[in-house]
Amino acid sequence: MSNSRPSSARSAGELRAAAQDRLQEQRQRRAPGWLASQGRRRAVALIPAAVFGLGVLAAAAGRWGYLFLVVAAGLSLAAAVVLPKVTQQLASAPDGLLDERETSQRDRAYRQAFSWVLVLLGALWVLALTDGLVDRLTGTALFQDDGTVHLALATLLAAAALPTAVLTWTWRPPVDDRDE
Repeated sequence: MSNSRPSSARSAGELRAAAQDRLQEQRQRRAPGWLASQGRRRAVALIPAAVFGLGVLAAAAGRWGYLFLVVAAGLSLAAAVVLPKVTQQLASAPDGLLDERETSQRDRAYRQAFSWVLVLLGALWVLALTDGLVDRLTGTALFQDDGTVHLALATLLAAAALPTAVLTWTWRPPVDDRDE
């Protein structure tokens, strides 16, 4: 039993190396053909905005809000699958697999995404403030039932997709050095 420990450490290292090899192999694959144009990539990058918009609709729709929330969750799932393929999984790749240009591009996207998350939180705050003010003035709230919960969840889903969406918006495929 005493030599099972070095064996497990060695196998953990081998597993880590195999996982990095698989990730590097996946990163070498090109984006799907239908996402080749910049216009289509940018349209897909707007998914977080659509998710937030659906959250606002879910918040205002009362008991039908769950329907909008399910659509928002489906869009978020689609974003989690499609957006990393467009950027060759740049947002989640370990630093050791990235060159300087890719590291710089990823870090810039995260900084920009942070600014957009602050915008989302500001919009969430303004909507909550408006809901409270309208309720106080008219006695009717803008958001019914679990509306605030729907809006908060949609904001969270949108914020989670923002770094990869920013990368998708600004993505430029690497230039092959052999072409020069």
